[in-house]
Amino acid sequence: MPTFGRRREGGRCAALSFRADARKSVVALSWLSMIARATLRASPAAAPPAFPRNFSGALASSLDSPENFLLLPVPGLALQAAYAGVHYGARRGRKNGRRQADHPRLAEGSPMFPTSELRAKSLADVLAAIALTVGFRPVNSVVVGALRPSGTLGMIASLDLDSVTPEAADLIAVHAANDRADRALVIVYGEDQALAADVVGAITCALHGQAVDVAQAAHVDQATYRDLLVDDAPARPLADIETSAVAAHAVAMGRNLHATRADLLPRPAARAPRAEASNAYADQATEADQTAHAVATWRLILAGMLDGPEIYGEMAARLTSTRVRDAVLLSMIPEVTPEVVNATAEGSADGAAVARALAAIIDPDLGRKPGHAAHDGADALAQIVAHVPDSAPAWTLWALLAWWTGNGAAARDALDRAGEGYRLADLLRHALAQGMPPGWVRKQRDGL
Repeated sequence: MPTFGRRREGGRCAALSFRADARKSVVALSWLSMIARATLRASPAAAPPAFPRNFSGALASSLDSPENFLLLPVPGLALQAAYAGVHYGARRGRKNGRRQADHPRLAEGSPMFPTSELRAKSLADVLAAIALTVGFRPVNSVVVGALRPSGTLGMIASLDLDSVTPEAADLIAVHAANDRADRALVIVYGEDQALAADVVGAITCALHGQAVDVAQAAHVDQATYRDLLVDDAPARPLADIETSAVAAHAVAMGRNLHATRADLLPRPAARAPRAEASNAYADQATEADQTAHAVATWRLILAGMLDGPEIYGEMAARLTSTRVRDAVLLSMIPEVTPEVVNATAEGSADGAAVARALAAIIDPDLGRKPGHAAHDGADALAQIVAHVPDSAPAWTLWALLAWWTGNGAAARDALDRAGEGYRLADLLRHALAQGMPPGWVRKQRDGL
């Protein structure tokens, strides 16, 4: 395998220096910290805490887990799950005396796809699958996909090229190892081929330090892509990716690829509807507490029986109530009864019932993938933030649903729109910085 500029010094792999700002990386990892983590995981659990009565409390409790406390954030690092179900083909062999590369296949078992499977047969298929999984065409960034022993593509990490440092590469490698990966895909998007080789070299060194091999590496620029695992590989046109079997199948299934990362977020409505929603927001802010009415309004929005700028403005105002916000969240969780939702809005919900509901999102044993209610709720919240762009509660709930789906990039960007100082947004932002996946991802990961 090419070394991508790596060199051996004193028996240790050292990446060549490359152009990056080391000040952008804050991480503390060592063998002692890993031993400490293992020790804490093996320690008997303390007395069970009181049941959290809201999502903020449940998320804060999860962030206290020893699994999360040692990983400090790298600015700009986005982690997400391969919710679209990419799998790495297990077929290997030799052709004309050379080892054949194995490539991912796309297993479409999510709400976005009907259940079927498509095996990728080329690097173009691999790159199409990566782009479809992250949801947009990456630029000036590196994408690392963690491959588990079963062949499942798990965690996907993306990071701007100007934020890549040896420390950031170490953090990505630790996240890949925590995702139970034994191999990884490393794709660099940018115009500088020499920089791409250095970035791949640094990440390769970090992955090797965590006993993770590089199964596929490639460089993609504005016009071509190149296989970095093959010496002197020719540059191929991007049209190969756009016309690949994976891309063609996705188009046939109605799956759209966004042009940029910014397109992952809801777009603002026109000025006149925003003004109308703003007036409705102001009117509702002066009225007395109407939590029951707010929950009923939300249900009618989900049912498609209410819409329009005034409704979205009214709902944005109601979401400023923590009880209404949490009731709206619970309404999007599978198997949560209307009684629990209503009790949450009234402030009389049983803590154990709320904890069981929230476990579907964050608990690694009970985690569930979001269902149709969550996807309908995301559409409704998108309308709210489109009409009331400064609604921190609505942006936070939309970000939470994006994170639950496994889209860390969209969740991080939505939290930027929510701003600083909103407690649930701050907690979720911290969870993303720690690389904390939703419960269903950890359940799927640990079951492999």
